[in-house]
Amino acid sequence: MQAAVALSSPAGDWLVTHAGLTQGYWQKALGEPPSAALAAKAMNSFIGTEHEPVLLHGGVMIEGRVDRAAGPVWAEAGAELVSSWAFSALDLPFNQVHGHSSLYAWDRRRWLAAPGVGALAELDKQRRHVIVRIGDRQLIGVDPGLGHRGGVPWEPLILIGARVL
Repeated sequence: MQAAVALSSPAGDWLVTHAGLTQGYWQKALGEPPSAALAAKAMNSFIGTEHEPVLLHGGVMIEGRVDRAAGPVWAEAGAELVSSWAFSALDLPFNQVHGHSSLYAWDRRRWLAAPGVGALAELDKQRRHVIVRIGDRQLIGVDPGLGHRGGVPWEPLILIGARVL
């Protein structure tokens, strides 16, 4: 398993993880790496070591309480991932792509995030992507909310001209 991958594109560098890199995890577990490549390298270095459980650090989805330092496997999109960056004095150091959970319930057509978080987001309804802009960076959620039924139209995120770092 790889916990993260870093991409370079004309739109900037991107960190791709399952659930996203929270601001608290970036600071506390990774030591504030300034680039997507260094963040991915740090997370992937935990695999197969005594530090591997750090990747699985959960918050609201595992322990029932919000933790803005939840790890990249279990962070919840609204209360932990987006809010950890949007309401921080620190800048989002690179763009991110995540899945796992969404700020928006596509099947019920309603926001799952608190109003202050949902107000930061833009919906790409055709692709079922949720885009949050923080400064000049983006957090893009690509969880299409297929649920048990599936069969709904959605599209993967395509970063034109991207390459793996």
